[in-house]
Amino acid sequence: MILTEGPSDRAALTDFFTDLYSMVDEDIEVFFPLLREESLSEHGDVEIHYNGDITSRNGITPQNVLPMLLKMFIQPELAKHPAYKYPSSVQEVIHLVDIDGVYLDDDRFIEAMPEETRELPFYDDRNHTVIVRNKYDIIQRNQKKRDNLEKLVKTNRLWITMDKDQNSSREKPYRVFFFSSNLDHVLFGKANNESFNKINDARKFGNDFYGSPLKLANYFIKHACATPEKSYYDSWAALSAKGDSLEACTNINILVEDLLKRAGIKTLPENDIRP
Repeated sequence: MILTEGPSDRAALTDFFTDLYSMVDEDIEVFFPLLREESLSEHGDVEIHYNGDITSRNGITPQNVLPMLLKMFIQPELAKHPAYKYPSSVQEVIHLVDIDGVYLDDDRFIEAMPEETRELPFYDDRNHTVIVRNKYDIIQRNQKKRDNLEKLVKTNRLWITMDKDQNSSREKPYRVFFFSSNLDHVLFGKANNESFNKINDARKFGNDFYGSPLKLANYFIKHACATPEKSYYDSWAALSAKGDSLEACTNINILVEDLLKRAGIKTLPENDIRP
């Protein structure tokens, strides 16, 4: 299972990870659970929202973030597939998160003027600042998200049951990988991509590489935004130590290299699809 923050992540990456995991083992199936929420508009219409960033949600703490991953993502997805044995069918859980400037120093957040019309927060990666509606709220959110991310990074095995059974077979590998400031920033150079463009850009990206997973693997490994750290934990330590998380960067290349190694693939074709 690959946990993401929204449908654009799934549109951009589903085919790629499905193909790459099938090279590791042709019997592996990849699922991208999405956290779907419904609300009523001011006109009484049902509106559907996708917001899978549970690290910044109210009420989510380092003490309950792991059980909430199970409750909100994993168990609902398993319920859709009754043919699978729960929990033995789950082999691995990968979690993709946007950093959203969370490690930025507090003085880099600037409150917008009342006449501001841009979607907020607005990430200004040239001046290394973020324009926000309410600075205090963002600072509080960042502290909460940092605490939750620290818990997730330290977690390498995830219990995928809510009961007290300490059966080791229920413990599954878990890792969390980042896009900074977000997926659009890394893939399209758009830290402030408009909401209505996100899914279109993601679909185009997925279509560009459709049927060419090894070229996309090469793209991620050689990407200018790929973390230079070779260790998963070192990549997170380097990101958090900078005090500046507006730079476009990702450690997804570490995941890609790991999957290629597990698949026994040593040679990659040159990427002639995207610059």
